[in-house]
Amino acid sequence: MTLFFIAGEKSGDLHASQIIRQIKVAQPNVQIYGWGGEAMKKDGTTILQTQDAFGVMGFSAILGKLFQFKSLLRTCKRQLLELRPEVVILVDFSGFNMRVARIAKKLGIKVCYYIPPKTWAWGAWRLSGLRKLTDEVLCIFPFEESYFRKHQVKAHFIGNPTFEQLEHIYPVKEESLPSSPLPIAVLPGSRIQEVKTCVPVIAGLARKYPNYQFKLAAVSHLGAAAYSPVSEIPNVQLKWDDSTEVLRHSRAAVVNSGTATLEAALLGIPQIVIYQTSWVNYYLAKWMLQITYISLVNILLNEKVVSECIQGQCNVEVVAQELDELLHCEKRQKKISEGYSEIRKMLAGKQASKEAAERILALCRS
Repeated sequence: MTLFFIAGEKSGDLHASQIIRQIKVAQPNVQIYGWGGEAMKKDGTTILQTQDAFGVMGFSAILGKLFQFKSLLRTCKRQLLELRPEVVILVDFSGFNMRVARIAKKLGIKVCYYIPPKTWAWGAWRLSGLRKLTDEVLCIFPFEESYFRKHQVKAHFIGNPTFEQLEHIYPVKEESLPSSPLPIAVLPGSRIQEVKTCVPVIAGLARKYPNYQFKLAAVSHLGAAAYSPVSEIPNVQLKWDDSTEVLRHSRAAVVNSGTATLEAALLGIPQIVIYQTSWVNYYLAKWMLQITYISLVNILLNEKVVSECIQGQCNVEVVAQELDELLHCEKRQKKISEGYSEIRKMLAGKQASKEAAERILALCRS
């Protein structure tokens, strides 16, 4: 039995590795190849392409690397022809992976999509592709199963991988944290475009609040140069490749929109969500988006529980004002805490990696 995984981002690499571990337990002799990172490699995947080639985000960034993407797709097709896996497992990263799904389908290879495109947020036209090109879609949010099935996509909610990772991890008790300097977590994201727009705002916050200690979750694959705007600021501390520990030891967090907002929620850390992109990307997204909120916390709860500082509002003055209120308004802290509890209840009861592994192996045998 041969499987082929594609995870284009660091989070996908981690989620894929959890599934691979479960597959290896159930089927020790399975051969697993993939495009991914260190986590997948550690759990027994033969890595054919590292994630370095995928460091793009946003419409304009993808257009700028279109020729590189086409070259990668040709390489992927050649490898699929050589290996002939029973199933290709695509993890998130829809801009590239939907094209791989089309290639695999033409080659007669079964396709399982784990963490499918968020067509409920934007790009509903991709539903047709999911319906025609996939044999199984594994969802990580409860509402997605009924949404996709309504559109004739074979989908199952199998649990949430972030919840699985953090279910038994808890924040450091508040009384054990220093009151001065006050520890504030910063999660600027793992892609260079995110970091470039987020870090200057954090530099401004750090200068405005010299009595706060800003613990910034940095990622080593971007290198130290990506964080140069804060490198000389004494109350900014870079913490490499461990966002969970950064959050656990903090009173509050400033988080770039993405999975990290859910991570902060599951750890019970009050947060402000920020997001800034190029104006081209912003107006394209605004035109296409079908949702009111951008943070997973607000999307899951369908109400504004955490503040979102987007685009023009993603500046030092606005974020500072939100941070002051977050730290000193008990009513707001209570609302956030209650919302977080609802999310934990919503996602509890399933082990995502085990259920995903079972469905992938069943698809191999079908």
